[in-house]
Amino acid sequence: MIDKPLDEAIEGYTHPADPSLDTRREQAEALLRDLRESFSPTYLTLISIIEGVLLGLEFELLSEGRPELHLLDPATLLVVNNILVIVLVWNEYRMGACMFRWVPSILDAVIPFSIGGIQAALILTVSNPATWLAWLAGFYAGGIVAFENMYRRSQAEARNALVLEHNRAYRVLNSVGCVIMALLVGGRAVFDLSRGTEPGWASLLAVTASNVVFLIRGELNWRAVVSAARRASTGT
Repeated sequence: MIDKPLDEAIEGYTHPADPSLDTRREQAEALLRDLRESFSPTYLTLISIIEGVLLGLEFELLSEGRPELHLLDPATLLVVNNILVIVLVWNEYRMGACMFRWVPSILDAVIPFSIGGIQAALILTVSNPATWLAWLAGFYAGGIVAFENMYRRSQAEARNALVLEHNRAYRVLNSVGCVIMALLVGGRAVFDLSRGTEPGWASLLAVTASNVVFLIRGELNWRAVVSAARRASTGT
C-alpha cells in the first residue's frame, strides 16, 4: 500500500469509528486524522522504551561495579548526570507529544534512536570524563536537530497554531541553549582530549547545573503553554 497513490490507497478504507464515511474526501480526512492522532501514543511508547532500556543499562553496569563509585569520584557525578539526561529526554518528548500533532515520518524514528545511542555512549564512558563531555556535546547537538524537526513539522498543522504562538520565545531559547551547550561542552572536551587531561570538578559541576537548568526550562515552557491554553479556553 505504501507504493500506491493516495487515491488508490484509500480505496475501500473504512473509518473504524464511523463506517458511514464512505466518500473519498472523508476517507482521506479520516486517514490523515488517524495518522495525526497516532503521533502522541506512538512517540510516548517509543521514547519510554528507549529511555527505559538506557536506565536499565545504567543500573546493570552499576550492579556489576562498572564503574566502582566513590563519593569523591567524578564518575559518581556523571552517573547522576546520565540519570538527569534520561529524565530530560523523556520529559521533552512527553511535552512535545502532548502539545503537538503531525503525521510522523522516518525522521521521527531516526532522531530519538540516534539520541538514545548517544545516551548509551554517555553511560559507557563515565570512567573517562573528557570523552563523556564529548558525547554530551553530541547530545546537545542532536537536541538542535530534534527541536527544529518538532517545530518545523508542527507548523504544517493548523491544530498546532496556539501552541506555536506561545512557544515563540522558547523555540529560540531551546535551540540557542542547545547550541551554547554543544559549543561550550564540546570546546572543553576538545581541550582536555588534546592535552590528555581530564576535566576538574568545577567543570563537571557546571555541566550538572546546566543540565538541571535545562530541565527546569522545559517545565517552565510546559507551564506557560498550559496556562495560555486555559486562558484561551475560558476567554480570559
